[in-house]
Amino acid sequence: MKTSSTEAFTFDDVLILPAPHSRVKSRRLVDTSLQVGAFKLNLPILTASMAVFDTDYTNTGAPSTTFARAVAEAGGVHIQSRGMPNTSFEARFSAVSRLAAEGLPVGIAVGLDEFREHKAALMNKNGIIVSIDIANGAIIEDEDVLDWHNDQNVLMVGNFGSPRAVQRFLGSKQRHIQKYSVGSGSACTTRGVTGIGSPNAWLVEQVSGNSPHFLCIDGGIKSTADFCKAVALGAHLVMMGRPFSAATETCSPIFELGAHKYKEYFGMASAKAKGNTEFVEGAQGRVRFESETVHEVFKHYEQALRSAMSYVDAMTLEEYRTKADVIRVSSSTQLENSTRLDGEIGR
Repeated sequence: MKTSSTEAFTFDDVLILPAPHSRVKSRRLVDTSLQVGAFKLNLPILTASMAVFDTDYTNTGAPSTTFARAVAEAGGVHIQSRGMPNTSFEARFSAVSRLAAEGLPVGIAVGLDEFREHKAALMNKNGIIVSIDIANGAIIEDEDVLDWHNDQNVLMVGNFGSPRAVQRFLGSKQRHIQKYSVGSGSACTTRGVTGIGSPNAWLVEQVSGNSPHFLCIDGGIKSTADFCKAVALGAHLVMMGRPFSAATETCSPIFELGAHKYKEYFGMASAKAKGNTEFVEGAQGRVRFESETVHEVFKHYEQALRSAMSYVDAMTLEEYRTKADVIRVSSSTQLENSTRLDGEIGR
């Protein structure tokens, strides 16, 4: 048994130090775009592979492209989920292919067995991100990844929860995306059930700069500030689910409870998504519906990132990751960070 003396930290434990002087005279001047292979993103955001976003889970299990289209038009990429137990690979692949044919950036999540079975078709499909989307990325073998080669698509592998995973797949023919995080999602119960995981902020900091591949942190983003901190710590991409869970374009139906409207939200390792009660590590609940579109959610994150970049004197995301100084703060700083009004009106 090994016990680490390292104190890992969360996004709440850090702040980004502003530069003493900034040449960025307007937030509108900064460039928040990112080139990932053949993909040009306006923001470094991927939306999570959740059935509530892209699957008619209350009826046929058929995939829907409404949410993915909205994300692409807003400047990000949605990774089409593995759907429900009655959602076929063929239906999901067809839906993603239609969007890619229109020139919209899009991705598809597959299980490891699916990936191995359909690898040739996936590798030969231009204009998509192919995500090996499993809870424990450590079981992915080198031969699954190292021979991937198509400069018109991108392979994403994960999830990993150890910084040592940065040493995996170093001999691959093409730069891919490595996705990190275990148990940080708002509808994930892995840490509570198994005790397995590591704080996302610490994980990004440990991995950043130590791999030739793109670093994606998956989940654990509670606010626009967490998003800005994740990128400052070194993440090339940030995958989010909960911030988009109540968007008007998701497949989750709206229902009323008391005086408010809600949408259902559940994790992909929940009993509902799995269709059984074995190895459940996901929760099911509801989120408040406030009639916000995907575009409006993206706008919040874009404005926050632009502002953060201006404070750090960064014109590009690469400058931002290089120049940002992230400092550890005491727990009592949380009080100072928050507003202290008797009541707030509006956003």
